[in-house]
Amino acid sequence: MKGKRPRRYSSEFKMKLVKEYMETDMSYREMGFKYDIDFSVISDWVNRYKVYKDKAFETKRRRRYSFIADESKIPAFLREELEMDKKDEYGDAVKELKEEIERLRSKLVERDLKIRMLQEASKKKETRKGITDIRAMLIANKYISWGFRKSFVLRVLGIPRSSYYHSKSITFFLKKKRGRRYRGYSFNTYGGVTKDESLEELLKSIRDEESRLKKEFYLKFLGSRKMSEYIRDHYKIIVNHKKIHRFRKKLEMVGEYTKQNKQPVIRSRAREITQKNELLEADICFVNTNEERMAILAVIDVYDRNLIGVYVGSSCTNEDFTNLIDLLIKQRGKPQVIRTDNGSQFRAINTAIFMMEQEIVHEFGLKRNPNSQAFIESFFASLKREFVKNNTFEDLDDLCRKLNVYLDYYNNLRPHGSLKNKTPGNFSIQSNKEILCVNR
Repeated sequence: MKGKRPRRYSSEFKMKLVKEYMETDMSYREMGFKYDIDFSVISDWVNRYKVYKDKAFETKRRRRYSFIADESKIPAFLREELEMDKKDEYGDAVKELKEEIERLRSKLVERDLKIRMLQEASKKKETRKGITDIRAMLIANKYISWGFRKSFVLRVLGIPRSSYYHSKSITFFLKKKRGRRYRGYSFNTYGGVTKDESLEELLKSIRDEESRLKKEFYLKFLGSRKMSEYIRDHYKIIVNHKKIHRFRKKLEMVGEYTKQNKQPVIRSRAREITQKNELLEADICFVNTNEERMAILAVIDVYDRNLIGVYVGSSCTNEDFTNLIDLLIKQRGKPQVIRTDNGSQFRAINTAIFMMEQEIVHEFGLKRNPNSQAFIESFFASLKREFVKNNTFEDLDDLCRKLNVYLDYYNNLRPHGSLKNKTPGNFSIQSNKEILCVNR
């Protein structure tokens, strides 16, 4: 709540109270009660009168405001531009008229100076945020150094006084180009160099591949890190993923970033996988064609991430699942563990009987927890992002033909971060049975 506004008293009233106090025997408190004024105020008036006598309560003449702080600092060209030295012949005009003419002339000079400063401040418009404030600050420093009053200059340019004084210690300088000098080439594994123009042409050829029946078509959907590893493995060019990203941005190969919503993770115990065919994961996803919805049943080997078995059909039953596993057993041998979710195809009695007859451990993931079978879920995420999203399918035959191309790409061209950026095919060949930690 605001306090009571103090009353204002005239000089004559103050002098009257002081003389009355000095001519009578009244105390400060008695004077205060008589005139309803705080006694400390009367005491101040009396003490001021004792020091300054009759001039104690003279009203100070209000100083005339001027936008000029030091006229001697104003440059000659600016004085001439603003016509500050122009003199008129007033003749026998009275003193008051001369002062009024000078005041009006000062107003005109002030207006012209405002226009000049604002035109200079708005000469260039920058799109980057903050550049306009820096330019205004530099202009303010220049005009203040020419002798114009700070409050006037800051008000015209719209700069808060606090911002101006805070930035006085800051030195403005031209921003240099960041980073090191542009090299223009990359080394290769043969000891030579590959020019950036050749690297850009290589990326263009990847971008312009249009045949969906070639596995190289899906390379354009790789990220910059996986693309750099692919180029290193197949073209022996040692190139950083940051340079690849710059080229991909230039060639408009970078897609829009989609924010991934974080899901609660249920941790499970780890299983040590030391060889192929030790742990398989299986799951089903559905893809729409122009005719009907198709089911894709996929089986992945967790050790080397190879897609070892795929079934595609208008439906997927427990019999389709057991037939696929039976075929894999004949080709690769019997797996130790198969992990699936809790779908009806996997929970069926016939599936359980088949697993018991083959002496295969059948594990089920936790309900509503895709992390339980993370590797096959990761494959389906890549399948939808790189394959389904960028294709249209006429019928079952068209889907199978294109899916075979993508699976060849996935197993033999696409680097995997969890395999130290090797493809599943290369990792399977070069593997020395290193132990991988797998979430169960």
